[in-house]
Amino acid sequence: MELIIKQEFFNPLFINFTIPNVNRPTFFNITYNSPTVELEGLLFETPWMRCPRSPFQYDINDNNKFHMELSFRGYKFNSQLRMFFSCLSGIDRKISSFLYKNRNYLGLNDNVENLFHKQVRFIRDANSENDSIIKLKLFKSATKTFLTENDNEMDFNKVILPDTRVKAYIKCNGLWYYNGKFGISWKAYKLIVDHQTLPNPENIQNDKSDDKSDDDSEIPHFTFIMDEDNEDNENNTSSDD
Repeated sequence: MELIIKQEFFNPLFINFTIPNVNRPTFFNITYNSPTVELEGLLFETPWMRCPRSPFQYDINDNNKFHMELSFRGYKFNSQLRMFFSCLSGIDRKISSFLYKNRNYLGLNDNVENLFHKQVRFIRDANSENDSIIKLKLFKSATKTFLTENDNEMDFNKVILPDTRVKAYIKCNGLWYYNGKFGISWKAYKLIVDHQTLPNPENIQNDKSDDKSDDDSEIPHFTFIMDEDNEDNENNTSSDD
């Protein structure tokens, strides 16, 4: 069982990158070494966030690979969203600092900011309004989908619909380099979907609760578990774009 980094105690200064001993490195492993814990990779639990749209296939030649977007809309009035946003911004600053300090070895110019894809991206939603999102990776063949009250498997594409509320357990293993750009990818290995934000929750079997509490143990929810042994090996040159 891997440890989830508590966002209130997260410090990006404890992040380290391993530079492989090759001429043209394309992947840099991330470790998190605080005074109390040493971790391979970064593992977070997101707050409850809205999906602007359903998960979508990002590789037309591979129907196993999907992206899912989670929105930061309302973060100014939500302390948990602000904390998560702050963690991601701290990671971005640490990556920019790492690239700048190693720019000569990596053959980069001084303006490293233009070479790095930041994690929080700005888009226009279906109503042409600005939104800020983080993009996650899902792998359909490695995802087991079920309702907590029974063992019926479900297709996450049919469950996660626009404006559905989701909490994700996400992991990043490292910094990638591809086509002249650097970035990091977050893989969701577990998702909790609030059934009460679905368009037709009455159609879900065994859903008998009207409780609107945010306590995961009190509301029926869906759980999507990413089997890391079978997930796509992304420790290479593939990017999100």
